[in-house]
Amino acid sequence: MRSLDRPVFANLGDTVAVVPRYRARTIAGTVVVGRRLGRLLGAPTANIRLPLDAGIEHGSFAVEADALGRTYRGCAHVGSCPSVGGTTVGLEVHLFGFDGDLYGERLTVRFFEKVSEERQLDSLAMLKAKIARDLTACAAYFRRRDDRSS
Repeated sequence: MRSLDRPVFANLGDTVAVVPRYRARTIAGTVVVGRRLGRLLGAPTANIRLPLDAGIEHGSFAVEADALGRTYRGCAHVGSCPSVGGTTVGLEVHLFGFDGDLYGERLTVRFFEKVSEERQLDSLAMLKAKIARDLTACAAYFRRRDDRSS
């Protein structure tokens, strides 16, 4: 969709740190227990709560995240997850190649490119298909970026 070459995140004070880094935007926070729905849909996520008035653009993004002393690439979703009746705005991050527990850990997430908008879908099957498309789009972003840098 587009690279994030302008700020799209509000300053959230003590709740979440939001600072520019290169062309990416960064959010840092503590991983909390979510609904575990991502795991059922084939894409487990690390969840960070955000305040309702955060002013953060909703959608799915190609990201890099620092966790447990390592940097992972992944796909993040910012929003309320209306397809599953969500009302609380949050950040969900699927880390490519990660299999473990991040509950209570600090996660720093850098946003690079928006790959889709948040929208309400009519079924879990449609949501699972959208998640698969978003994961593919995020992986493609990193392949393009790697190709440009080599």
